[in-house]
This record gives sequence, structure tokens and C-alpha cells, in this order.
Amino acid sequence: MTLRDASDTTGSRTPSPRVILFVAGSERNSRMARENLKRICESDLHDKYQVRIVDVLVDVETALSHNVLLTPCLLIQFPEPAIMIVGNLSDAAAVQDALHSDPETSE
Repeated sequence: MTLRDASDTTGSRTPSPRVILFVAGSERNSRMARENLKRICESDLHDKYQVRIVDVLVDVETALSHNVLLTPCLLIQFPEPAIMIVGNLSDAAAVQDALHSDPETSE
């Protein structure tokens, strides 16, 4: 999965979901989280997303700067408010709900 910016590929100015997936190398749950996130993004967001994958075994500082202590961990930075989901992302409905959260209706 690569970083995608929907505004560059579609010409749309609508902000797309922006997420960081923190993984621990190729451990089983990290692999599953990558696969599940890819499936969710491709089926639900149709290339309108931005994903960054951070391997904490290589870049622990980025994880610590985002207060990530467990992996795999999905940090949804946009839409706001920021949401963290810990685990292999097998609950696709929960991930989709978080990606489509509306701060005005969540209060």
C-alpha cells in the first residue's frame, strides 16, 4: 500500500481520510492489519485516501511522537478528531465508521 492523495489523482479539493498505520515488521497481526486496511480503503474509499505506514522497528521515534505504544495501531488523523484503533483491523465496520466520522454529529 502506498501513500495516496486523492486531491492529486481526482482533482477534487475535498479532503480525503489521512491515516498512519503503525506496524511491527512483518509480524502476523501487522501483516493482517496492512491487508485489512488495504481492502477497506480500496473497497470503501475508492482511492480517496492518504496512508502512511510506519514500521516501529525501524522508526520508533515517529510512533512515540504520536503516543503509539501498541502495534498494530491505526491513527486516523483526518477527519478530526483523531482516532486510534489498536489491533489487526479485522472489524471493518468499526474502521469504516471511524474513517467516515463527522465531528459535528459525534457530540
